[in-house]
Amino acid sequence: MRSQKDITRILDLFNDLTTQYEEMAMLCEMALEDSDMSLANDFEKGMAKLDKQLEEASLAALFKGEYDTGNAILSIHAGQWL
Repeated sequence: MRSQKDITRILDLFNDLTTQYEEMAMLCEMALEDSDMSLANDFEKGMAKLDKQLEEASLAALFKGEYDTGNAILSIHAGQWL
């Protein structure tokens, strides 16, 4: 079961990503209306940042299981394949 701290952190991340998406949508609209290349460049940089944050959040979501916070021991032994 997730703690209140974990749930709060997830909600804060979701709200932050949502806000960034809305800002990028407004910036895109302004860049298209004004045909302003500086706004288009800002949009491109902002979307790259947002994309990276979404990828990190997606990867982090994969490791939210019951046992994912624990350690693991992995042994690799050389040997003959049959």
